[in-house]
Amino acid sequence: MRARIQFLFLQILMMLIVPLLFRWIEDRKLAAVIAGGLFVSIPMTFLILDFRNARKGIKVQNQFLWSWRLAVIQFLGLFAIPIFSLRVLYWESDFKDLSFFGLPGPLLHRLSNGSFLIMFVATAFMLISEYLWQKKQRASNET
Repeated sequence: MRARIQFLFLQILMMLIVPLLFRWIEDRKLAAVIAGGLFVSIPMTFLILDFRNARKGIKVQNQFLWSWRLAVIQFLGLFAIPIFSLRVLYWESDFKDLSFFGLPGPLLHRLSNGSFLIMFVATAFMLISEYLWQKKQRASNET
């Protein structure tokens, strides 16, 4: 549960820090790559930790687990990694001139905001679900 709290906290922190990056760093391309690095590395780290714990046999009693994993994978696979890759691979190009599978860069970026929100809500549901499950377990152990 602690990892979910940390991930939720980092998602909130990313929402606050990313706009500040664009204020602090004059080069918008550099700010975008740093922000993209955060949007790829943080969810990827927590997803890897989750799968590693599952491989070690650490079980999570949560009906939202696969929904959370799917939310993180869709954010990474459909938006964070493609956007980050476009920005790095086509450094000299303006992002508005790039596209991914026919989706223009600006549209891809707008869609990624909704995708991030889906991941955020899934993380919150996981956290609430784990809290309620642990509370229920404590109550049943007391009786």
